[in-house]
Amino acid sequence: MTVKLRKFSEKELERLKVIRRVMNGELTQADAAAMLSLTARQVRRIMKRVKTLGDEGIIHKSKGRASMIMIQNN
Repeated sequence: MTVKLRKFSEKELERLKVIRRVMNGELTQADAAAMLSLTARQVRRIMKRVKTLGDEGIIHKSKGRASMIMIQNN
């Protein structure tokens, strides 16, 4: 059995806390969007990912991947 360590940035941890508050009914999507400088639609999309993927859903999909500029220069 392998143990998967999760490494979240401070920004991701804060985002996860706010998203969890929305999911628990403590905040509205609009309030969360304002707190995170996002749109309500982005908050809904993040919530959907967290529901399906768990806490890892908060991590941006391109995290850890090389940028297109770096790929083109190689």
